[in-house]
Amino acid sequence: MHLRSLLLTALLCACRRGESVNRTASDSQPSLQPPAQIADSYPSVDDARLTIGQLRLGLTEAEVRRLLGEPSSKSEPHNEEVLADPTWKLVYPDVTIDFTGSRATRISCMGQACVTPDSIRMGDSRARVERAYGPGRYDPIGESLTYFARRSDCALTFVFFSDRVGTIKLSCDQT
Repeated sequence: MHLRSLLLTALLCACRRGESVNRTASDSQPSLQPPAQIADSYPSVDDARLTIGQLRLGLTEAEVRRLLGEPSSKSEPHNEEVLADPTWKLVYPDVTIDFTGSRATRISCMGQACVTPDSIRMGDSRARVERAYGPGRYDPIGESLTYFARRSDCALTFVFFSDRVGTIKLSCDQT
């Protein structure tokens, strides 16, 4: 039995030698997360700059309500397989805040009041964002620029519509 496995492995290796190693970009899906050695080449953002107005990651529901008032809606908590705590949302007219457990883990802002500490707001050009933050990690599919935090698994993302900021997002990887 061991000899048969060895022969089968040798045969498969010999067949693979004839495969072409010239692959095009369409042969594989683009990675949304850069490899660790490449991630260091993207401009990073100090964690203290990960705010939109007075909103920041890690706020509790009570803190968000003190800042924004009563939400338009609140989702029911649901469990994700990879997370220990339930996830849920508070929705406001121009802001959606996702919570994991009791803390804000994602903030999406689409209104005129949305402004970063570097004065980037809705309608600003991609060029203005890059002047303020550097080139960032560009995602052509989602038309976005992402800036990774220096001391956490969090990020600041600008989503563009017709080359203008349409959404500003803060997020943390909770897995």
